Amino acid sequence: MKKSKKVVFSLLLLFFIYLIIRNIDLMQVYYDVRLANYTYLLASFIVLGLSYLVWNYRLYFIINQHKKVKFFSILPILMSGVLVNTITPMASTGGEPIKSYLLKKHHKIKGAKALALVGLDKFYNLSIHSFIVIYSF
Repeated sequence: MKKSKKVVFSLLLLFFIYLIIRNIDLMQVYYDVRLANYTYLLASFIVLGLSYLVWNYRLYFIINQHKKVKFFSILPILMSGVLVNTITPMASTGGEPIKSYLLKKHHKIKGAKALALVGLDKFYNLSIHSFIVIYSF
């Protein structure tokens, strides 16, 4: 990437960060953090971390049926997909192509196969959520 493109990208990034944080009252954030129950905060981080590890294990299990990979080599791919899912407007669908691309690039899995493996993981995810919704009523 040329230096001028990097500068333009950096300026755009700073502009968008400014748009996001311009209306945040930092004193209110400070007071809210002081009043937070750190036990619950720590517990939520632990549960979130464990859920990502379980999700990583599921993706690892699916991929490992077709190509031997290391457990923690899948985690950055999963987290890249989660990041894209978080920032794209159409939530929970933007990260799958990224995961497929990264599987193809880093683990030499053919594109269609990588997309199918990631799609299978997404299907399992939707199945689990559908089960929970159906049986929660």
